[in-house]
Amino acid sequence: MNITNLELQVVKAFIDASVDCCGDFSDDQNLSWSNDKDISEATGLTRFQVAALFGSLLAKNLIVDSGESARGAKCNDYYALPESCAKVSELANYIGTLV
Repeated sequence: MNITNLELQVVKAFIDASVDCCGDFSDDQNLSWSNDKDISEATGLTRFQVAALFGSLLAKNLIVDSGESARGAKCNDYYALPESCAKVSELANYIGTLV
């Protein structure tokens, strides 16, 4: 699967959120829940850019829309899929450096 540098940046922000929260990014320990505002703040991209990237990452099955915000935010939380991310060599390498 081809992934752009901006898409990599966004998915890495999801992975970092999970690692920061629970020290892990796996199917059992995936706390990467973030919204466009969170990812914008983590990456320096605009919320508009992040929203567009979310669309392509959803299509590539690297993130999922939770359909709500467990934190009560006005916009939905999304989360990254560890199994799908592990299939992208750049992300697998990144995940490997965190553990």
